[in-house]
Amino acid sequence: MLTGLASAPVYRLRPSTSVDSVGDEVTSWESPTRAAIPRAQFDDRHGTRAADNSGDRVASDAWLYIVGRYDITVADRVEYRGQIWRIDGHPVVHVSLATGPLVEARLKRIETTR
Repeated sequence: MLTGLASAPVYRLRPSTSVDSVGDEVTSWESPTRAAIPRAQFDDRHGTRAADNSGDRVASDAWLYIVGRYDITVADRVEYRGQIWRIDGHPVVHVSLATGPLVEARLKRIETTR
């Protein structure tokens, strides 16, 4: 079903939490918690593409498929091949008697400058 899609590791990113100077818990994307997503497939073949500064075509949206149940939310981000993606809308879980659960999430690439 999902064979032939990219198979490089895919990571879920969650903001780290800390306590600020007045004792409130705050979240930050400066050093997010990174966890490998097992059985994940990344698909940017059908996304919108635009040229970057080098003239290469770069996908701006993609799909993430995860075979089996996995804790991923709209507040998480995804890292794939060094690029950071945000989840666009709530992930959807499809359940089939034949294949079991499949999590599907639409992604939008986040432009980062360093």
